[in-house]
Amino acid sequence: MKHLKIAYSFDVQYYFVDSEREIVPIEETDFTDVAVAVVSDQDFAYIDKIDATGFGIPIMVIMPGGEKMPDQYID
Repeated sequence: MKHLKIAYSFDVQYYFVDSEREIVPIEETDFTDVAVAVVSDQDFAYIDKIDATGFGIPIMVIMPGGEKMPDQYID
């Protein structure tokens, strides 16, 4: 069985050095084989792009500075 991939933005790639799943940069995927997208607090523009696919892909945002997530992205 083929596992779906993890799509990541550049700023969070170092969190996935030991992943058993294949990882792919957000810029290099069409999201058809992605299980989850992980972005940083600097990459909110990707959230709209991922949501627009209609695939219902879960999105995790890493916020290392402890900032609050903008209300428009909380759903």
